[in-house]
Amino acid sequence: MLLTRGMNRNPRGFTLLELVIVVAVVAILAAVAGSRFVAAQRNASSASAAFDLGMRLQALKTEALNEQQDVLAVLVNADDLTGSGCGLLAQASCVRLFILKRPEAGWTLAGFDPASPATAAQVEDVVTLPRWQAFDLGQAGTSSEAPFEQVKVFDPSVAAGGRVAIRFGADGEVRPVYAGASRPRLSGVAVAITTSAELNAGQRRRLVVSFPTGIVKVATY
Repeated sequence: MLLTRGMNRNPRGFTLLELVIVVAVVAILAAVAGSRFVAAQRNASSASAAFDLGMRLQALKTEALNEQQDVLAVLVNADDLTGSGCGLLAQASCVRLFILKRPEAGWTLAGFDPASPATAAQVEDVVTLPRWQAFDLGQAGTSSEAPFEQVKVFDPSVAAGGRVAIRFGADGEVRPVYAGASRPRLSGVAVAITTSAELNAGQRRRLVVSFPTGIVKVATY
């Protein structure tokens, strides 16, 4: 009789409330893991973009010397200031590096138009950084990376409308292109690049170019 009762007893299953709780917990864990994965992807993309950009700028000094002509490197910020809209059909929302050759005497940074980059210069290449990359304009001041402690970050004398230009001379010297009429003596400039405001210290990237040597360094901050 006891055996019969035991065999007829059904195992207890999940109640609807327990099932809802389990699904909610799984959803929360998936969301947290997903956000961390996206952040890691963006951080890796920022590191790769800054490294590639630094390598490209380093090569321009040699290129200018070998070809005996000045080369301009113009960095333009994403027009949405975040890089979130960057894409194949929306490159204006990406950080871009314009490499210009044979600039005319009248070429100025203030007069440079990313939509018509060939005005007063010859366009050699346009390098587009990945999505989510943008200038960290809140990093104005001086660089903290040795030996570049006096290097200016987004100095107003060399930054115009989210643009910075560097001239690699045929004589081997590397000089800033000043945005205004002033010509202060600078030891270099630094462009801070970040993927988003949510990144912590030590994850953002700063690209430093010294004058007149043209030494390029990518550092974290």
